[in-house]
Amino acid sequence: MDVSLSLNQKTGEFICCPWRNIHHFFSAISIILVGIHLGLHWNFVSNMFKRMIKLCTSPCQVDNEKRAY
Repeated sequence: MDVSLSLNQKTGEFICCPWRNIHHFFSAISIILVGIHLGLHWNFVSNMFKRMIKLCTSPCQVDNEKRAY
């Protein structure tokens, strides 16, 4: 028998130990927090994505004076 499973004596079904529930709970919380963080910084993400697309589609010109970092 696996260490993480125990047998329910009444129904004969395997019950997962509480660590799996704790793991799922904190993984769900982490995904929610990453979503909130991404939402708070959405302007930065969209502007950087637009800048990347603009740099990739425009012809390459070496002009160090006009380049904004």
